[in-house]
Amino acid sequence: MIAIRVWTGPLGSSSAGEVGGLTRAPLIGDSHSVSAWIGTWNFGFLEGTLYNNALNVLYFAVALAGILLWLRRGNETLLLWFSIFAGAPAIWTSIFTMRIPISSQFAQFIVQPLWQLRNVALWFLLIDVLNLRGRRGLVRWAKIFAIASLSAAFLDGCLMYAPSTWFSPNTGAWIDVFFTALINPCDLYLLVLVAFGFRQKLDSVRWVLAISASLSQLLTVVDATAQQGQRFTHWTLSQKLNSTLFHIGPVYFTAQALLDLLLFVSIVYAVYRYFSDQQRRKAVLEQELQSARELQQVLIPEKPPTLPGYTISTAFQPALEVGGDFFQVIPLEGSAAGSTLIVLGDVSGKGLRAAMAVSLIVGAVRALAEATSRPAEILAGLSRRLYGRLQGGFTTCLVLRLDPDGVCTIACAGHPAPYLNGREIELPGALPLGIDPAIAYEEVRLQINPGDRFALYTDGLLEARAPSGEIFSFERMQSLFASHPDAARATEAAVAFGQEDDITVLTLTRSLSA
Repeated sequence: MIAIRVWTGPLGSSSAGEVGGLTRAPLIGDSHSVSAWIGTWNFGFLEGTLYNNALNVLYFAVALAGILLWLRRGNETLLLWFSIFAGAPAIWTSIFTMRIPISSQFAQFIVQPLWQLRNVALWFLLIDVLNLRGRRGLVRWAKIFAIASLSAAFLDGCLMYAPSTWFSPNTGAWIDVFFTALINPCDLYLLVLVAFGFRQKLDSVRWVLAISASLSQLLTVVDATAQQGQRFTHWTLSQKLNSTLFHIGPVYFTAQALLDLLLFVSIVYAVYRYFSDQQRRKAVLEQELQSARELQQVLIPEKPPTLPGYTISTAFQPALEVGGDFFQVIPLEGSAAGSTLIVLGDVSGKGLRAAMAVSLIVGAVRALAEATSRPAEILAGLSRRLYGRLQGGFTTCLVLRLDPDGVCTIACAGHPAPYLNGREIELPGALPLGIDPAIAYEEVRLQINPGDRFALYTDGLLEARAPSGEIFSFERMQSLFASHPDAARATEAAVAFGQEDDITVLTLTRSLSA
């Protein structure tokens, strides 16, 4: 008689009651026969895991590519979640199919959090791919459920290292039930994300992704729930869900394996399409930016005309994003011959839209200058023409008329006041252009004497920001203009401080011989 004693570990809440012990009669024979049988069994095991091992190689390759792209791009969190989604199953499948020499305790400790981390990564992948990032409530709840479920999975894994004297086997099973009851409802949050995704216009790729993700997650949750207490309920639903649908040679396929494969392929293709669309949008934006820059260069004069009796300097420093700065120096004709209009302003917004608004303003300014030489009337005419055409934006503007005798007439529409001899000129407050079509602007007249220095600028100079976050400020600007710089020096000072917006500066000095 031969007696065989087999140790069986504590049964979990999902154990079927058949774990451990002998599954068939033991084989007895000489060492060569037993070794041959073990070799045959190992070969069959390798054949059976061939599909999983090949899939693991693919998972690892995709995860590694995603990580490298994420490190290169930096701000693309989609790539990070994609890498986690691909890498997590590669790790836990390798643990069980490649016979890595680690304890079952450590394997379960690793697998529990990894399994849930893969589910969480899928949530945030769907948030990006289904364009749900703008729904802050959905994202906030995703973060809450992610923290709750990952914490529960980690604690569930830690139970593997809890001493057996801490609680009885039944207590451990009930704790396992508690964590499962906490994790499973969290996993169903994916269905909420998919439901919101269906409300949007989805292409065929996103439809396949949403459907496969829903079915895969639903099958996983139902299977995990059906396994709870099955050694008492004798439910066979879990066995039916995991039964073989078909096989190709020694490789057997279940519904979960097929859905997971479909989900992985659809995610890979959806991520590829996502970044392809991003590249196309980036190319369109770059083309728009280039068009805006070219338009801006045409509208802003490279060299201002000569003003008799004045020395004029101008400087325009564009930012990385094309802004809406503009200025025009227009010699007047007719009854106002000898006088000069100087118009300087800033359109809210960036890009081609701002550049197109500038082209509209420049054309309108030149048309109005032929009808009137009064700065207030020019601003009122501009406000009428721009009303309702800036798509909720506005334009600040400053118009000066310089007469041959040194009289300067100024009207301002919400623009920063100019400086005269290092001091800011006090101007009446007024709304920017395009807000009120019936607005009337006031004029201020002052005398510019020989040697006086005049400086006009856009808010890009005032709002220059240092890396520490400190802005250029009025105090620095007053100190700057008190040193009587030309336009180029004033612009260089702001750029050195930290440029964030277009900067335009125009300075005038009345000649001593005027």
